[in-house]
Amino acid sequence: MGVEYVPHCALFGPGQVATLHLNAAHRSVPLFERLYCDFEAELYGNATLPIGGKVKVPRGAGLGLDPDRGVVERYRVS
Repeated sequence: MGVEYVPHCALFGPGQVATLHLNAAHRSVPLFERLYCDFEAELYGNATLPIGGKVKVPRGAGLGLDPDRGVVERYRVS
């Protein structure tokens, strides 16, 4: 169809990693939106931080990487 689009995800963590995969799967997507906020901890470490203007797409199963269990335990509410 020739339609260009840029997926947007206002979430961090798994939603952002899923959006990265969606972007990588389509040639017409020129950008990956990443909001720059300073968090105490990152659920996926530096997985969505650009290096040299590019973000690496995780290659493992599912989202391609696992959340940091230490972060989950530290910030668990219940």
